[in-house]
Amino acid sequence: MLNQHKNLIEPETDFLKVGDCIVDVARRDVYEPGAASPRRITVKSLQVLMMLVAHQGKVVSRVAILEWVWAGTLPSDDVLTQAIAQLRKAFGDDRDTPRYLETIAKGGYRLLAPTAWIESLEHGTKPECSGAPAQADAAVEDRHAATVPDPAPIRTAGGRRARFAITATVAVLGALLATVAILSRNTDGSIAKAPPAAIAAAKPDYQHITSMPGSESGPSLSPDGSQVVYSAYPEDDSSAGLFMQTTTPVPPRAITTNTAGVWDMNPAWSPTGRDIAFVRMGPKDRCAIMLIPASGGEPRQISACREDMDGRVGWHPDGRRLVTTLSPLDLDENGTIHVVDLGNGAWTKLAYRKGEHDVDGLAAYSPDGRWIAFRRNVSLADIWRVPAAGGEPERLTSLKTNINAIAWAPDGKSIVFGRYLDGGVSIAKLDLDTRKVIDLGLPDTAFPSIASRTGAMAFVIGQSKTSNYDVGLDERLTDKSPMKQLFPSSGADLLPSVSPDGQQVAFVSDRSGTIAVWWARIGRPESLRLIEGILPVARYGPVWSADSKRMLMIGRSGDEYGIYEIVPDAGTVRRLPVPDKAPVYAEYLPESSRLLVVGDRDAGQLGLTLYDTSTTPWRAIAARDNVALTRVDAKRGRILFTRPQEAGLWEMAYDLSNTRRISDRPGVGGGRRVLVDDGGVWLASLDEGEGKCDLQWMQLPESRDRPGACLLALAKPVGVTGVSLDRVHRRLYFSLVQGMNEDIGFMRTLPN
Repeated sequence: MLNQHKNLIEPETDFLKVGDCIVDVARRDVYEPGAASPRRITVKSLQVLMMLVAHQGKVVSRVAILEWVWAGTLPSDDVLTQAIAQLRKAFGDDRDTPRYLETIAKGGYRLLAPTAWIESLEHGTKPECSGAPAQADAAVEDRHAATVPDPAPIRTAGGRRARFAITATVAVLGALLATVAILSRNTDGSIAKAPPAAIAAAKPDYQHITSMPGSESGPSLSPDGSQVVYSAYPEDDSSAGLFMQTTTPVPPRAITTNTAGVWDMNPAWSPTGRDIAFVRMGPKDRCAIMLIPASGGEPRQISACREDMDGRVGWHPDGRRLVTTLSPLDLDENGTIHVVDLGNGAWTKLAYRKGEHDVDGLAAYSPDGRWIAFRRNVSLADIWRVPAAGGEPERLTSLKTNINAIAWAPDGKSIVFGRYLDGGVSIAKLDLDTRKVIDLGLPDTAFPSIASRTGAMAFVIGQSKTSNYDVGLDERLTDKSPMKQLFPSSGADLLPSVSPDGQQVAFVSDRSGTIAVWWARIGRPESLRLIEGILPVARYGPVWSADSKRMLMIGRSGDEYGIYEIVPDAGTVRRLPVPDKAPVYAEYLPESSRLLVVGDRDAGQLGLTLYDTSTTPWRAIAARDNVALTRVDAKRGRILFTRPQEAGLWEMAYDLSNTRRISDRPGVGGGRRVLVDDGGVWLASLDEGEGKCDLQWMQLPESRDRPGACLLALAKPVGVTGVSLDRVHRRLYFSLVQGMNEDIGFMRTLPN
């Protein structure tokens, strides 16, 4: 009989040798001799492996593994089958002639290969690795990475969830991105080889230093790392105030007053340690850059600014000026680097090269004041730098992912940043000499801040739960309404997509232990099944064909990233021969030989291409830059589309000609909530009506005669991250993010 206590295996080091392979336990990478780079496995697959290691050479039953690894849930047998299959692939093993994992008929599994804990990769076979989930850990020129989900929708300060975008960066998207891999590709579309130096850092040692109800976010450390200031939000998100404490788990003290409808955000400690700059949002649409003594006192306004919930400020080492990508009130939009003089509040626009559609953010001076590092663009972002006096910017990474914070190391030789990577948000370090990126082994973390003198780091730790629901267009869900989760699970379910005939629904979920597309017939829970053959990128849900027989999904199978066509009834999945190397969205046109593809136009800019799929290779018929998302309106013979960084909705003909703006809504990033039926164009709008409604259904363009209907109004803050319309039964399907929570973490030294 198996000893249950042996399941609690304690790793002796970060590296486990299994047969000829080496497992980086902290990073979940498997190094196989002869492979170009490591294969990453899921958390559940690693737990299965650890249980088999604990009973090496013995048969472990399927029931025992399911009860231990998936304790407290009701998993299907498929989840274990998939975990074993992933381990076999990672080890290069064969089911029929196994060297690692043996299947015992009606029994379970046995680990055949010998195991040993080793100190490092250098003590093992030291293979160079690539493989299935190759990631963009090395910032190599011209590398193309798969995209990941956009941040949760940004709210204006007028609503009660005004800072939802900030919280969601960690809590929401940690769930949204369950196990999405960021793929690194060469310019020819092949998988790029990760340099041997791009490996995980040692397991970091840190602690939670806050645990108040609500959330704490946007930390900034004092220069000596002894104190931290951050924004604290009550559970109803009605405001935010600045709190300060030592970098130990002690009660904080408030340094600004919480006022309903006002959010004090993104504090930045001065190089001298005497002052703290921050951004104040509210009341209503007001924005101001503020300054307050670190010892306490009354804050004073440095300058008014244009509203931006993601607005940050950074200090010059001389302590006399700030850098920001906010803008003064007399400019039309944010997203350009400015320098603000603290003496007179004057703004100076930095003279540097910037494309018409580029959006820059997170500007930060280097410790010597010679450089400004910044993020260029949003969902396909990278880190750039420009001389502090202006000039030609230089691209430092080719990650093409969401980046939520930038902080310089005290010696100026590296940059620490928060990003999305393989399973959620995490913190990484960029070496400026080698341009290599190393993940710091801090899952579900974001917004790093580094003490300028000591190198200590504070950051945000978050968690949440995402589930799918539906509501009738004539209903209103409240806290008193019975909300029934669709196909309940303990995993993260998101991005539901209903077929045009109203009979089927597909969505993305990690309920099996790895992220996948799931499909079912509506009203028949027993029909629910996983679609094998694709690892989806959870940016947009599946896109159906008009006849409800096929759907498109961005993802990968093995090493092949691209657009996949799924036929649910047949259970088939095939990769389409799309010329785009980095597609992010695809949609069918009524003519069967035409396909719309939104893809990366380089440097994080998006554009649309119309393809003729009847030829080999596919022929590009027309193209249009600056397109984020499309919606085909077959009833009216047009294509609706949104732009990446501009509010509004546009229309154009099927040949991409005759563009015309038709609505001021949705806001930036809101295209995924635009839906079309025979009755018109609709918007599932967020947090409208002075904060009384979480999800409002309105027709576009807006009209006073059509005020819209509130479909969801809950007392506690929630986030709606994906919507789909059942046109037949007049129901709206949506993903709901609940239970958001954030704390501040602290570590005294950065991992090497």
